[in-house]
Amino acid sequence: MDSLGDSPGDHSLMLRVLGCRVRVACSDAQTANLVSRCYSAFLHRAARPQGQTIDYSIERIDAESAWRIRRDRVTYYCASSADLLYDFEKDLTIRLQHRRRTRFFVHGAVVSRHGVGAVIAGRSGAGKSTLCWALCHSGFSYLSDELAPIRPDTCTVEAYPHALCLKADPGDNYPLPPATVNAQATLHVPVECFPSPVELAATDLGVVVFLENGAGTSGKAGARRLCPSEAAARLYANSLNQLSHPHAGLTAAAEIAAAVPSYLVYRQPVADLVALVSALVARQQSAASAGNPRKAVC
Repeated sequence: MDSLGDSPGDHSLMLRVLGCRVRVACSDAQTANLVSRCYSAFLHRAARPQGQTIDYSIERIDAESAWRIRRDRVTYYCASSADLLYDFEKDLTIRLQHRRRTRFFVHGAVVSRHGVGAVIAGRSGAGKSTLCWALCHSGFSYLSDELAPIRPDTCTVEAYPHALCLKADPGDNYPLPPATVNAQATLHVPVECFPSPVELAATDLGVVVFLENGAGTSGKAGARRLCPSEAAARLYANSLNQLSHPHAGLTAAAEIAAAVPSYLVYRQPVADLVALVSALVARQQSAASAGNPRKAVC
């Protein structure tokens, strides 16, 4: 895996994320290199950005591994590169939620195949990113591993393709490329190194998968179709900006759940999960090709 060496040039980066301009002023080339590799899909080449920007400064305060992030009057102190990427990502997603209030932000990975998008939602540690990486080895395009910005009015999901973040090496079946950024506590795969295409445009949302730890009550692998009411409750529990929407987000969650089939899947061997998600997406693609409505039914 690559080390984070210095690179020549300007240390300021301009990103365009979900239509928002984000300016990141880094104190040194090494820090700018780290940020640019993890957000390369968002790099924007405009010399003088027009319009309102979200401004950050990232300053190295230790020769080894300490940084300070500043945005307006907010300051984060980061003891490692993993902390730096986590705190920057956390604050950026909050700012985006304020700027893009019509999106219903779900904590989940997003992949697509043949124009059918799949959101994989669940708690931290459920295995969303590992499953996302495995699906990208199996013919799926990558949109996000962390954030699913859904438009309830159109049931489309926008791309948020930062570097995929893993907490552990997924193993030989789904190898990591040599250019993976090793931040010690986390591993970050730049989008240029993906084994499949990376989507930059919105895609139709075809299916939502809620991934949970455990074996379920039956102890059997598989997916349980959720009725709209349970799907809406789970969507609401995994969303990030409920209060930005009418009726505290309940209407948005219900609209999505009524329009898109949702499934509960318990964690199992990754290869089995890949096969299961592939089958769900293929089923939805067939239904769309046949002109059948996708509305969920209890």
